[in-house]
Amino acid sequence: MTELTVDDIHSLTPKFWDMNRDGIVTRDAGTYILLATQYNLAAGTIAQFSHERTDLQELLQKIMDFEVSYVHVVVIRNLEENRV
Repeated sequence: MTELTVDDIHSLTPKFWDMNRDGIVTRDAGTYILLATQYNLAAGTIAQFSHERTDLQELLQKIMDFEVSYVHVVVIRNLEENRV
């Protein structure tokens, strides 16, 4: 499979659907959940706003490159909001 782009996710291209229908889903559900969360939830949400908000483009690219993980962002935010 070739690398997904922000446009693939934003436009729901066949490459996007191929990733979601890949047979690996049946062999390793945990990996698929991480990919789906990273691409569909994190990148998909931010991609909607990245054209108007150029400040989000760097974060979006880091999400696409897995330099920043949606899971890590949620955990860190939760820790910061619930400091004792």
